[in-house]
Amino acid sequence: MERHARTSSVVLLMCLCTTSSFMTSSSVTSPGFDVEKLSGIIETSHRCRKSHNPGIAVSVVKNGHTLLSRGYGVTSPNGNTRVTANTRFNVASLTKAVTAALLVKVMEESGRYNLSTPVREILGPYFRFEDDLRTEHATVEDLLSHKMAIPGNSRMRFDSTLTRKTVVDRVRHLKSYDTFRTTYIYSNIMYGLASRMTEVVGRGRWESLVRSHFFQPLGMRRSTFSTEADLNDSDTAKPYVLYKGNLRPISYDLPKLYGELVGSGAFISTANDMAKWMNFHLYGGVNAQGQRVMGQASVEELHKPRTAMPKSSMPLFMQPDIPVTTSFDIYALGWWTGYYRGYPILGHSGASYGYRAFVILVPSLKTGVFVVMNGDDRSYSYRGPLLNLILDNVLGVTPWVDTNTLCTFPSPWHNVSSAPPPPYDAGRPLAHNLSAYLGVYENPAYGRLEIRLVEDRSSRRRARMYSSKKASKSRQSFTRRNRALPPGSISLRNHASPRLALIFGFARWDLIPLVPKYAALNSEVSSRADFPEYFYGVGRGVTAYLDYAPFIIHPPSTGSDVIEELSASAFEKRLPPVFKRVYPGSNDSESHVITKTSASMILCLFLSLILR
Repeated sequence: MERHARTSSVVLLMCLCTTSSFMTSSSVTSPGFDVEKLSGIIETSHRCRKSHNPGIAVSVVKNGHTLLSRGYGVTSPNGNTRVTANTRFNVASLTKAVTAALLVKVMEESGRYNLSTPVREILGPYFRFEDDLRTEHATVEDLLSHKMAIPGNSRMRFDSTLTRKTVVDRVRHLKSYDTFRTTYIYSNIMYGLASRMTEVVGRGRWESLVRSHFFQPLGMRRSTFSTEADLNDSDTAKPYVLYKGNLRPISYDLPKLYGELVGSGAFISTANDMAKWMNFHLYGGVNAQGQRVMGQASVEELHKPRTAMPKSSMPLFMQPDIPVTTSFDIYALGWWTGYYRGYPILGHSGASYGYRAFVILVPSLKTGVFVVMNGDDRSYSYRGPLLNLILDNVLGVTPWVDTNTLCTFPSPWHNVSSAPPPPYDAGRPLAHNLSAYLGVYENPAYGRLEIRLVEDRSSRRRARMYSSKKASKSRQSFTRRNRALPPGSISLRNHASPRLALIFGFARWDLIPLVPKYAALNSEVSSRADFPEYFYGVGRGVTAYLDYAPFIIHPPSTGSDVIEELSASAFEKRLPPVFKRVYPGSNDSESHVITKTSASMILCLFLSLILR
């Protein structure tokens, strides 16, 4: 009996040692897989894509080994710092797999909660959704698998008062769009709510919980979060967006401020660290040393298909239009599930302001591919074919794309044209007096926004590149930085050409009239003032180069000479939020003019009283 036990222990030790060695090996070759040839193809393809994507990083794992982990290009088009396998990128919605895994893990360790636990049981008896059905019955699983049928409302995150704590009270004001548990609607806000639930159950800050539960045991030493990262770090890829055909820099403040809800897209990582994250999932929750980090059954729950997606997330990658289909049709918990060349796959894309990412796992082959880039990549035009090319090389089959088609995709299979420019007219006169628009408007879910007058500048200022140390001050100082005039003030004497601006939290858009929706009506229209006005929002300040439309300003009610409400389809198209005036404007423009001189006099008087 003792000899049997001793023999079993030796066998177990050998297995553990084999697993450890198996998973820590890196940069090894695989039969039929030519690392240098593939890397050369990636490098060549990037040369023709660098005008949209200054830098990219790629990692490939198979059977626990890292076959390839490299960077290509530079961290910024204005610099010469090369991207490496340790360069940090925001991986955006790849964060959702981390959020789901963390919440499942802390619930399991608490011994009190699981995926079937009602959300209300964790957040308390006063928590509620819009209706009683969701309030009483919505579970953790419903939240993480996008079954709530509540529109995304992602741009709520521009509100500087929206935090992980306040989102708990805000969601009760978000109206549902379709039937609970039968309709898939992707929601970043629900994953923000899941972040708060994790903090409640895990009794700690979300970032700290991720570090202790995953980053440290998996050895993901370079991974961090947009809420904490210093984008001035030389080995961090800089955020850029494609604006009117050119790459433009995103304010360094934006990722930090917009990422407050963390669980939807705040994860920052590297090619090397993502190789460890992929192997963690491929091997059922163990790390490179063979130590169990998360229960295998729990990891399998994360990957289980749960909610049917109404249409493929990659419509340009479907036969018969292209040779091979990449399909993702069902959502799991932070993962898509689908097929490639007959193999079941897991995957997810990520898109944030300035970054694009994608990960695909082939569990049956213990294979994973990760790609990330800064810049833009609409319709997966680069990530998609690049992932397919790499997978085909790992699978040992002839790729359906080559260097040329990596550069031209979606051509020759698709003829995709960019959307036409919005029909706005900066010179178009407004339907009402300027004073009618100015004031503060409120929506119970979104909070408050203001319409103010700002200076009309002929040229766009570049997004200011604030250091991460100043980001915490940016919410309070935003109005000052953008030189917005006080609500109700019409300073035509000091500002020869004032323009309406919409300020929402730390975001600002200059409002430019769009071609009116009623233009097709007959000429018997009595007054333009009787119809809604549509505006195009040109991003400024922290939100420079992020334009949105339409903002719809509704005409005053009978007997009123001020605007009373506006709706923001620019924020959410399914059910646009309606903002109602809470601070009426004044028709007496001269009584509300605040000049620089008078403001200085008031400040001096105030200081003299303090110092007296």
